[in-house]
Amino acid sequence: MPSPEELNLQPDVVINTHNHTDHVDSKFTDRLNCKKSAATLEDFKINDVHIYSVASTHMGDMINHDNPNNFIYVFEVDGLRIAHMSDIGQEHLTIKQLESLNKIDIAFMQFSNPFSGMLSPDKGITLIEELKPQIIIPTHSNPRSNRKIGKVVGNLKVVENGLAVSQEDLEDGKRKVVWLKNALHY
Repeated sequence: MPSPEELNLQPDVVINTHNHTDHVDSKFTDRLNCKKSAATLEDFKINDVHIYSVASTHMGDMINHDNPNNFIYVFEVDGLRIAHMSDIGQEHLTIKQLESLNKIDIAFMQFSNPFSGMLSPDKGITLIEELKPQIIIPTHSNPRSNRKIGKVVGNLKVVENGLAVSQEDLEDGKRKVVWLKNALHY
């Protein structure tokens, strides 16, 4: 991986949802001069972005509240509420999680990940139905799972290199799945 200097990265914050090697490279992130939130319960503000985390579990439904192994992060910015669900392995969100998450506009959600019991997109689809975000961005997905998500949700959009979203993009009230074509899929 290139160094932060080679990439000319100057982030305000680096978020780590859990400590698996496909989610964190401490040799890389340690070189960044910014706030780091490393798989912990936090609530903070960076510039105009409010960020907080919600405990979840990587496998099964039993959350160890003393030592959670997975965290959902919520970002509130420009009137949007964005959740990164991480490698959540739960069949269902708890009432406490739903209350903490509240209304989510955009959700990054895994749909195919054998390491968290996500062997088919059905579990992710169930969680999305509970959370009810308007824009769904699959992570840990593959073309087969993305097609199924698109069939269930409807309105599958493929984007090449990025996505810009504003409040106006949500005014039609339609749920959308946005597949980031150049993202790593497995």
